[in-house]
Amino acid sequence: MDSTPRPNGYGSAFFIKCSDIVKGDLVEVLTRLLKRGFEEGRIGCFSHPRVIFVNGGKRSIKELRKVLGLYENWSGQKINKEKTAIFFSKNCSVTRKGVALRESSFKEGQFPVIYLGVPVVQGRLTARHLEPLVEKIRKKIAGWKLQLLSQGGRLVLLRHVLTCMATHLLSVLNVPKSIFKRLNSILSSFFWGEVNGRTRKKWCCWDKLCKPVVEGGIGVRKFEDV
Repeated sequence: MDSTPRPNGYGSAFFIKCSDIVKGDLVEVLTRLLKRGFEEGRIGCFSHPRVIFVNGGKRSIKELRKVLGLYENWSGQKINKEKTAIFFSKNCSVTRKGVALRESSFKEGQFPVIYLGVPVVQGRLTARHLEPLVEKIRKKIAGWKLQLLSQGGRLVLLRHVLTCMATHLLSVLNVPKSIFKRLNSILSSFFWGEVNGRTRKKWCCWDKLCKPVVEGGIGVRKFEDV
């Protein structure tokens, strides 16, 4: 562990031991270094914690590597190349891709990729991209013993667990209608329960149930209204 003082008066040992306390400041330092490079015209990029948008030019990539190297030297933290990747626009030429990968020493990433829990895709978002969300909710329900849950118990889980699992994604994405239909069908079947592995008869349509209690519903919102 290197204890040699950096320009800020602290060695890398300090940052490693106190990473939980100062990690927010470290991210701010990296952001400011990138911003300065952008303002000085050395780096054509826009930065956000964990994501850096670069124009792909050779000069920008070289300057980016310098900034990251400076950050590593000051903080004692190392960029994990196994977890770092470059995602290219479909309009990026093979030559420019090769230069960027060679200069950065990073690997090429492939879309879709999950960022902050949200799938980032190239092109239009399709139902296929949201299949993991549907399966996640199915698996959550499969882990519960439905025959041991009363309808009131299932309602509590609907309100406070299942609907919350998809709220974040559905509020920030333009979700295909087919996904709404599948999710509503899954939640409806869960609410009514099952007998001998088969879904019970649904005595009321899901649209009517998804209303406030004072209006005769069960207090669950439809995903379309999120």
